[in-house]
Amino acid sequence: MTVRSEDLQNGQRVEAKPTPRSTPPPVVVRVSIAVSMAIVGIILWWLGASASLDGWIIGLNIASEVMRVSAHVGDVPGLARLPLITAIGLVYSLNELYLRPIRGYLIPTVLLIILTHATDVGSTYLFVATLRPGAWPIQVWAAANIWPAALYSIGLTYLPETLLLTAYGILRGR
Repeated sequence: MTVRSEDLQNGQRVEAKPTPRSTPPPVVVRVSIAVSMAIVGIILWWLGASASLDGWIIGLNIASEVMRVSAHVGDVPGLARLPLITAIGLVYSLNELYLRPIRGYLIPTVLLIILTHATDVGSTYLFVATLRPGAWPIQVWAAANIWPAALYSIGLTYLPETLLLTAYGILRGR
């Protein structure tokens, strides 16, 4: 037995109209979406790189305490932060985006990939989990609970690049 589906009108078979293809959004809409995503992505990228820098400082101070070394790394003040934030952000972003296992050097490159992602998320986590004076109540809550701090760290690590790459793809028409 064969079952067919046909459009009927007053009991008579009707020729089905082809469904129109959806047209892509106008260029103005695509550009405005992409620019908005890029602006948010750049702001989050700077915040994430700044959190990584502060996390590295916190981590180095913890390591010096554990090793009983009387060295203390202080916060980097003012405009001196900008080149460090940019350098840390670029190194992490480029490694996360372009570093792939290389034939013949599989174990070292896989270890470098793991180390890159672990130190990026880890340094951001150290920043998030360490309270500063005058912290907002939501920061206190996030620092006191592992899951919000972990999700915040992962989001601040990977969301900016995702937004920037998506904006680039939208502008290219993908």
